[in-house]
Amino acid sequence: MVGQKIPRGKKIYVAWAPSQPTGFTSQDSTWFTAPDSGIYVLSSTLSVGTTAVATNGDGVVLYVDRRAANGTISPIAAVRELALQASVQVVSVCTVVHLRAGEAVAVASYLDSGSPNPAYAIQGGEWECHLSAIMVGAGAASFTEAPVSGGTLADWADQAVITAADMTARITAPLRTLYSPARVLTRTVGPYTSASNQRTLIPWSTAVMEECGGWRMSGDGTTFTVPRSGVYLVTAFTGVQRDGSQGPYGSYQVNLLRNGQPIAVRQRQNTRISYSTAIPLNEVLFLTAGDTVSTELMGTGTGLTWRPEPSNDGWHAFGAVMLGPTAISMKG
Repeated sequence: MVGQKIPRGKKIYVAWAPSQPTGFTSQDSTWFTAPDSGIYVLSSTLSVGTTAVATNGDGVVLYVDRRAANGTISPIAAVRELALQASVQVVSVCTVVHLRAGEAVAVASYLDSGSPNPAYAIQGGEWECHLSAIMVGAGAASFTEAPVSGGTLADWADQAVITAADMTARITAPLRTLYSPARVLTRTVGPYTSASNQRTLIPWSTAVMEECGGWRMSGDGTTFTVPRSGVYLVTAFTGVQRDGSQGPYGSYQVNLLRNGQPIAVRQRQNTRISYSTAIPLNEVLFLTAGDTVSTELMGTGTGLTWRPEPSNDGWHAFGAVMLGPTAISMKG
């Protein structure tokens, strides 16, 4: 993949350097086939170099696609950054997804057809580009499969007599929780308009929410209620458009809120009107049962308004999956 050229206006799948993935197979170093069904965390980053200066920015898109066993390709994620200078632009995304055995994933990239630059090249430095997939729910037959009853870690008292049944229960009960962890995913946002310097809770669609374990979403789609205490991976990305005058002064940020308070902030600049860029956000944090999690948008600039990318074809996702079901804090 080092130096792989991506011509403008054409979606090209990335050919990765030969590797030896555990379980996953690949015949062409482009599509990687899942060995088993379950919940996976997918993450990818591309660093791309361009030699052109673009006054209003060239759009550089990273796609993560899924290929079903019958060959049908569908989007998992799509994020876009703007390359303004003759330098390197980094595009990344992380999300939670259910894959069936035999389904494959791949990363593609795209350079705006309006770019004056004929091509850009993928950089080849160590860790400048990556694609990873790790299973976090080996027993999940679907994203919404009913959860396995959770177990807890029992104390092992000194001199206690432990029977075979005790041993089985104390070992397998916590593991069952890991086989089908509490999780939530929605890939659509509702309409909203946010003026500059205004904090707006992002309304995720209640119609397409998938969950396992008892997650609840508020009626307006702005908050998710955590069903069970533990350590979670929370991921989000969302395409945001800028309306108003075109120019260099206009940035926006997406905040991750826990119980209404910001705990993570990501910021990007968008110099083009009616054109989407995206902010990927992912955090590992301890959440208590009953906590709420939200995402919030705030744009800057004079006389600008901000709204979501109208297409839901992979441009938006909010997801969370439990990683540590027996944790009582981040300190334990």
